[in-house]
Amino acid sequence: MDDANGFGAVSVPQSILLSMGGSNYNSGSLTDPPTAAPTSYTFSGLNFSGSSLQLTLNRRTAWVFASEVTFDGELLGVQPVPEPTSTLSLLALGAASTLKRKLKPSQSTEKETTKVG
Repeated sequence: MDDANGFGAVSVPQSILLSMGGSNYNSGSLTDPPTAAPTSYTFSGLNFSGSSLQLTLNRRTAWVFASEVTFDGELLGVQPVPEPTSTLSLLALGAASTLKRKLKPSQSTEKETTKVG
């Protein structure tokens, strides 16, 4: 969270609410550190379960700037999606072998003769 100590009406939020699948977490009143350096908050052990998460930042002043939000944990019952790099690598390998096959000179054992005259 950006923290300008209230200058320009920018400060850390008063509180943060998280809701997912009927479970709720309320941070309570968050402490505004004495410095104007960016601040981070970590909430752990929530054990949420559901398909969507609602994040509410309750403002202390007119503006709250948030960035670099991460959600770490285990997703149960979710099938992994293949990484784009592995799919692209397979496509590139197939294209390269096809191109090589088309550009390779013919290895014919018969010699062609031409009549002149």
